[in-house]
Amino acid sequence: MKRACKLKFFILSVATWLYSSGASAQSNFTMSGALTDVGNDSILVEYVERNPDKKIINFAMPVNNGHFNFSLYIDKAYQGSLRLKSSPQKVMYFFFVPNEFVNIEGDFIDEYSVRISGSAFYHQYAKVTDVGRPFHKEFGIAKKEYEAGVAAGDNAVRLDSIRKAANRDINRRRHSVVEEYIVQHPDEDATATLVLDVNMDRVVPVIRKLSPAVRNGRFKGYLDMWQEAFERMAVMRKARKEVADTAKVGAMAPDFSLPTPQGDTLTLSSLQGKYVLLDFWGSWCTWCIKGFPKMKECYAQYGDRIEFVGIDCNDKAEKWKQALKKYQLPWPQVRDGDAKVETAYRVKGYPYKVLIGPDGKILKTYLGEVETFYQELGQIITSDKE
Repeated sequence: MKRACKLKFFILSVATWLYSSGASAQSNFTMSGALTDVGNDSILVEYVERNPDKKIINFAMPVNNGHFNFSLYIDKAYQGSLRLKSSPQKVMYFFFVPNEFVNIEGDFIDEYSVRISGSAFYHQYAKVTDVGRPFHKEFGIAKKEYEAGVAAGDNAVRLDSIRKAANRDINRRRHSVVEEYIVQHPDEDATATLVLDVNMDRVVPVIRKLSPAVRNGRFKGYLDMWQEAFERMAVMRKARKEVADTAKVGAMAPDFSLPTPQGDTLTLSSLQGKYVLLDFWGSWCTWCIKGFPKMKECYAQYGDRIEFVGIDCNDKAEKWKQALKKYQLPWPQVRDGDAKVETAYRVKGYPYKVLIGPDGKILKTYLGEVETFYQELGQIITSDKE
């Protein structure tokens, strides 16, 4: 099975934490609920911690006659999800915010189907939810019309085209309304929860419109994450316009010159005559990091016959250098700051490895941390020696 970190979402290690339904002595966030369409069940609560290590926190909370309650300690705002154990396809997304409490009442369908009350932040959050509510209803109507048409035997392709056009129009109007709300309420913490509901080209600009107190407050980690992600996406879109996808198995590997941590430049063509392994990775990529011990073993075994080159992607220079110091990788490292090299090599996920022969041609590519890479590399290196 391939295990890779993707751009749109990161694959994380999982840790399960169990909490009691009552408030603990150290808790600073509480959620309670009265669900009108749920009797006795369990709610699966989940959110993601990313610092210092990335992990998913999840636990089950019993629901008794529609009522539930849980408390936890968090040091910053997290976007969490609630799912019914009996119907995991139903999901509500909520922000868990330190030093706040929230109560929800209504049917367990989604975050728009419940009434939200609680502390000061959640009064703001209820207003924020109301901003998206009419558009959510429109999306639902478009979906029902599509499903009804398919059930009646109408052309599914035509109906899907109509639904997509309707959704584009709804999103266009939604993006405009949401951005206007953000501009008018830059001093409210709950406004930070809306930044992904604008046009993708406007995410970074609207984050910058938030007041310093909001931008650098409880939502700082959340906002940092998305600002960095959308800045990376902009860099990659620019690279795709400037660089062709030229790297295919059997073709000459595109040459490059990239900076090393010491400020020098490493050029691929300088390594021709030996096998070369390009390892595209990032400090944010869990599977990249997990693969380092095996990579070190491989390098120790074959390093006299193959050049390893680590190519850092989608990182700020500071985070890249911090990761190099932490993981002590013994092979040369460079940074692809403008994404042109990963674009040229058709990188679609991470880690991504490209094996280049002594003649400079691409022999194999590997997406994810996969065992076949180590097996095949050993076979290629061994057979070449013989």
